[in-house]
Amino acid sequence: MMSWLKHPFFICLLLGAIAWKAWSALYPPMLGEVAYPSPARVSELRESWFRSTGRLPDEAALAGLIQRDINDTILLSEAQRLKMYIGDPVIERRLLQDAEFLGLKGEPEKLRREILALGVLSTDQLIRRRLIQRLESIGRGRVDPAAAPLAELQQLYDAEPGRWIEAPLLRFTQLYFSSDKADAAERAAAALEQIKQQNIGPGADELNRFGDVFLHGRSFGPLRDYALQGIFGSSFMQAMQAQGSNTGAWLGPLPSSYGFHLVWVSDYSPARTKTLAEVESKLRRDWAAREELKQFREFMARLRERYIISGAPAGA
Repeated sequence: MMSWLKHPFFICLLLGAIAWKAWSALYPPMLGEVAYPSPARVSELRESWFRSTGRLPDEAALAGLIQRDINDTILLSEAQRLKMYIGDPVIERRLLQDAEFLGLKGEPEKLRREILALGVLSTDQLIRRRLIQRLESIGRGRVDPAAAPLAELQQLYDAEPGRWIEAPLLRFTQLYFSSDKADAAERAAAALEQIKQQNIGPGADELNRFGDVFLHGRSFGPLRDYALQGIFGSSFMQAMQAQGSNTGAWLGPLPSSYGFHLVWVSDYSPARTKTLAEVESKLRRDWAAREELKQFREFMARLRERYIISGAPAGA
């Protein structure tokens, strides 16, 4: 009854199907062709980099920009091939906006078909970016930070020791001497001499006799280096760093972006290195982002194998 299964013709068909399946797995069909960026496009990439960084890209940076542009073109082509624009609320709303801009009239579905026929999937920058980002998101996947092995978290922690250093923390009182007035440094030095002679502390009402009004106030803290720089400028931050852990005495005059200051540091917490436990959540997010990037690169490499890149110069 089942003798036909042993027939040579059927066996040849079966072996052919298996061979075709194996061949397709090893050598998947090409999905499309994209053009290598034109000289004009390369110039655009170079100019965009210059606008963002204030300098022209070197050869390595430019090569990276070109490859990213090729990746984006492939992602856009693939997203269009998969019709990822269908049902996307952002894109569908944009298509209707484009139709309204061009003065087209009709039912929404008819307008979408008409505007799609004009090729806006490739020319509308918002739609292009949306399609690229959606497929890129699929390629990255979603890695759970909770899945990070402790050993790999330790490696990430050990790889950037300087990243986990916490700057000193300061509380202080200051007297301000404006550079808008004459001899600010000399006035500050003279005030310091009087304050020391009269043994005036940071909370005494007698301090009101000295200095000028500082809009940010008199007492500060707790603050770290970056906050000091943001309020007083880099010269003040560096002067405070040079004072180290001196507390309980008037220091100065110390320069700032505004003039000079007399400073009484009431509390100083030295720099410290945060433990792995303290930064574990950040490390887990970093690990997940790294794994997602790895997955995307693998996804992109497989995708690029199935696209022909035409017009690429030798060695590109």
